[in-house]
Amino acid sequence: MSNAAQRINYPLGLPPGSVRAILSIFITGMFLVLAVYPVPEGSPPLRIPLFLFALLPMVLLFYIAHGRSIRPPDEKVYSPLYLPRGTIRVLLTVAFLGILGYQYFTNHDELIARLTPDPAEVWKVPPLMFAIMIGFLIGHVLRIGPWSNSPIYQNFMAWASLIALLLLVVDVVLEFFVKPSVQGQFDFDPFTFEAILCAVIAFYFGARS
Repeated sequence: MSNAAQRINYPLGLPPGSVRAILSIFITGMFLVLAVYPVPEGSPPLRIPLFLFALLPMVLLFYIAHGRSIRPPDEKVYSPLYLPRGTIRVLLTVAFLGILGYQYFTNHDELIARLTPDPAEVWKVPPLMFAIMIGFLIGHVLRIGPWSNSPIYQNFMAWASLIALLLLVVDVVLEFFVKPSVQGQFDFDPFTFEAILCAVIAFYFGARS
C-alpha cells in the first residue's frame, strides 16, 4: 500500500487539489472583482462576461470534490496549498456571499445590471457550455489511461490550465478595462479565445476529478 502511495505524483509537486484551488480562487476572484469594480462616470455599462458564468460550475465541482478526489482514501497528504483542511472552501464561500451580499444591499440595481447578460450575447451560452462539457469529458476519459499518474503528464496539465487562466485574466483586462478607455477604437471579440480556454480549464478539472 505504501509503495502504491509513493508512486502517486501530484501536479507541480503541490498537495492534491492545489491547482484546482488556484483555478477556483482566480475564477471566483475575477467574477467578484467585476461585480464590484467601480465604473467611471460616462463609461459603458459593465457586465460580467458569460465565460465566467460558464466556469462557475468548475468552482462548485472543486467545492464538492474537496475531501473526495482531492484527498484520496487511506492516504495521508496535505490539504490544497498546504492550508488547514477546509480553508479554501471557507474563503470561497465567505468571499462570494459576503461581497455579493454587500453589493446587493448597497448597490442593488448596479449588481443586477452586471449579472444580467447582454441580450445580444446570449447566443454564446450554448457554445461555451458545449466547450466546457467536451473539455471535461475528454479529460475525464484520459484520466483512466496509464499515463495519468506520470509527473510529465500531470505537470503539463497543471501548467496548461494555469497559463489558460492567466490568459483569461488578460482577456478580461483587455475587454473591460483597456477597451472602454480607448472609446470604441479597440475592436476585439474574445469569444473564440474564451471558449478554447474554458475547454482547457474544464479539461484539467475533468482529468483530476
